[in-house]
Amino acid sequence: MKICRNPFNIYFLCLGLVVTPFTAGAAESPKGGAQTNESAKVADPKAKPKKRKKETVTIRVHVEALVGGTTPGTPVTVLRSNPMVVNVEKDPVVDESRLEEARLIDGPGGPEIELQFDSQGRTMLGNYTAAHRGQRLAIYSDFGKDHRWLAAPVITRIASNGTIRFSPDATLDEAQRIVENLNRQAGVSKKKKDDW
Repeated sequence: MKICRNPFNIYFLCLGLVVTPFTAGAAESPKGGAQTNESAKVADPKAKPKKRKKETVTIRVHVEALVGGTTPGTPVTVLRSNPMVVNVEKDPVVDESRLEEARLIDGPGGPEIELQFDSQGRTMLGNYTAAHRGQRLAIYSDFGKDHRWLAAPVITRIASNGTIRFSPDATLDEAQRIVENLNRQAGVSKKKKDDW
């Protein structure tokens, strides 16, 4: 009796061809277990970025205290790269409750933030900038866990249109966070005012 080895080898060959496609898709993970190609995918660079976490952001615009005025100013340090001390009045001229819109603008020295205030904010800002021309406005913000004096621009004109534009002491990402969250809050605030 003669034993034929060829059919036996063909069976192993066929078995190998059938099993190989199922095992070829598995990759070895660093911990020794198998992981599928689905979990080993690289993030798609064209995928939409995750939405930022909503943060409560404040913005306070203070005017520089008059030298020899009736109320002493509070000294604050503005700018981190080239610090300067400005004496500011304790109470802000306007804050985020009067804000209609914030914009991020590409300025010549980097990002700039433009704040547009509502009619009451326009009036208050116009009155203060008329009375304090040549002095500084100190702009303070809390955003997330960060807080700092963002800028202290000199008042060169009356802000009768209720708009302030300044270069913040902030990175582009921080400036975007501030603007996005101020606009979100302004929209919520405006909706509440409209409901009254």
